[in-house]
Amino acid sequence: MSKFKLPKRVDADVAETGVWFDVYSELGDYYGKFKTRFFDTNSPKYQLLQTRMAKKYEVKRRTKVMSDNDFISIMFIEFSLLDWEVLGADDKLVPFTTDDAHEYFADHDAKYVLDQLIGFAMNVEFFQTLEPEAAAKK
Repeated sequence: MSKFKLPKRVDADVAETGVWFDVYSELGDYYGKFKTRFFDTNSPKYQLLQTRMAKKYEVKRRTKVMSDNDFISIMFIEFSLLDWEVLGADDKLVPFTTDDAHEYFADHDAKYVLDQLIGFAMNVEFFQTLEPEAAAKK
């Protein structure tokens, strides 16, 4: 606790429970719907996960087998990505698992989606208190 009054950047409940985002390409192609929590890289929870993941992937990172972007992808999936509505090759929804998310975002063509999601998940405007009407629809 601090003796200072600091404004809250996000609604803690909204930030934790997450927000759904639709991702489209620049040409309007639909990638899917993704639910993410606020990607707060300064939070104690994030810092703890980062320490654990840094130890887990230390050799790969030191030997450059894993790029910094790969590590950020792992952190985003483990910390922020909560759910998705993504179609598989058979045009059926693929149930969300973190293992499938790692596989999905390892594909070069999905890097665009990851970039979009990180941008959404770091934008405080999306994690504000919901108006009563919007909260009822959630």
